[in-house]
Amino acid sequence: SRQSVLLIESAPWPTVVAIGLFFVIVGFIFLMRCLGYCFMLDFVIRGILVFIIGVMLWARDLIRESIFICRFTIVTQYFLRLALYNFILSEFMLFFGFFWSAFYSAGWPTVWLGYWCPCVGIVFINNFGLSLLNTLALLMAGSSVIWIRNGLKEVHILKVILGYSFTYSMAIIFMFNQVVEWYNVSFSWGSSILGTIFFMLTGIHFSHAVLGLFAMTWIFYLYMSSLLLGQVSLLYRSVEMYWLFVDYMWVIVFWFSYGFSSISFNIKIRLGLELVYIFV
Repeated sequence: SRQSVLLIESAPWPTVVAIGLFFVIVGFIFLMRCLGYCFMLDFVIRGILVFIIGVMLWARDLIRESIFICRFTIVTQYFLRLALYNFILSEFMLFFGFFWSAFYSAGWPTVWLGYWCPCVGIVFINNFGLSLLNTLALLMAGSSVIWIRNGLKEVHILKVILGYSFTYSMAIIFMFNQVVEWYNVSFSWGSSILGTIFFMLTGIHFSHAVLGLFAMTWIFYLYMSSLLLGQVSLLYRSVEMYWLFVDYMWVIVFWFSYGFSSISFNIKIRLGLELVYIFV
């Protein structure tokens, strides 16, 4: 080939994806401020559709040029891995911002932000209810993702199909339980800092789980259509790493979002922070 780096010629899809994300973020900001609810909800939905279509067309062009023109070169594979690592790092920093907000709010509750716990009139979610079931479902989905990788290496189609079926089942159980939990909670994201961080953490994680499920579906389509037989391992390792990141993030989200409901736990957090400030 003429070049060592895979370049997609005349691809407008990064711009399309950026525009879709811009619509989604701006729409959510106005939704949270309760300005033009119906109009902004339509704004968010259209932004999500633009984002999904842009990602799909971008992936289509990437596959076409990687297969039929120059395939994945060593340099391309290196930069794909580097891009994935940077993406996961940026996502971790996004979650870390909300983790620190929860940690700080539990240690030093403020009147103008609303007390974290105890909250008057709020009955918090049982740690051993749907949230624990969701944790088990995601952990089992993570184990099945590793099983799928072994099936891809062995070119064992039955193992791959069974692994995907189990992963989809666990992911659907998780998403259904999460929506039911949101519907039945006794507080909203405007109730206090507790509600805001809870809905932001679980909502952002939910969107990452949906994105991971779409990526798994894409890899399954490539495998069943006999495309990228030599490169499926690279693509699948990337998607597998992302899915395991979503699993591990949920364990931390579960601890921050549901473990902080205990009053004694909040007292321990505050004492620990006081000791840190004393010695530092």
